[in-house]
Amino acid sequence: MSNEFFSPYEIMFGVFICVPIIVLIHELGHAFFNFVFGGKTKKIVIGKGKRLFSIGIFEVRRWYFCSGKCKLKIPENNSKLQNIMMLLGGVILQLFTGIILLLFVKLGIIEHSNWIDVFLSFSLFYIVSGIIPVTYPDGMNSDGKQIYHMIRYGKSRLYDDEILSEILRRDNTVD
Repeated sequence: MSNEFFSPYEIMFGVFICVPIIVLIHELGHAFFNFVFGGKTKKIVIGKGKRLFSIGIFEVRRWYFCSGKCKLKIPENNSKLQNIMMLLGGVILQLFTGIILLLFVKLGIIEHSNWIDVFLSFSLFYIVSGIIPVTYPDGMNSDGKQIYHMIRYGKSRLYDDEILSEILRRDNTVD
């Protein structure tokens, strides 16, 4: 990365283009590990606010650059370790994507640019902010807090389908 700050155009690219892609990669990571452990993905939501459109299990909302949620049917017989791996799935897939991108640059498959730096920087920010154990204003816990709950209490609010359904319904009525 260069020693300069990102330009306003690069920041807008990061927010409006990179973040939705990063969120999708992150949510697909959760869905992948859920699938590996025998679960099913009900819905992957990108953004907040009213629904713009849906394609299969994917739903995009008006504020598509804000966040994402993954509604899963999780096997009841999962071990604590499997559930923790599933919670880490988003971060794992993001790290894997970043490593592949850096490898492609190193091998000359794609050319290094500030746009690559923007994507990697926003991705790193999303990883770090996701593993910090906090509860967000909408009532959802970060992956880090869900992992903490899984380790300490053996369960996490992620698995409370009623809470997630309420948040998704509330999000859809807000502009």
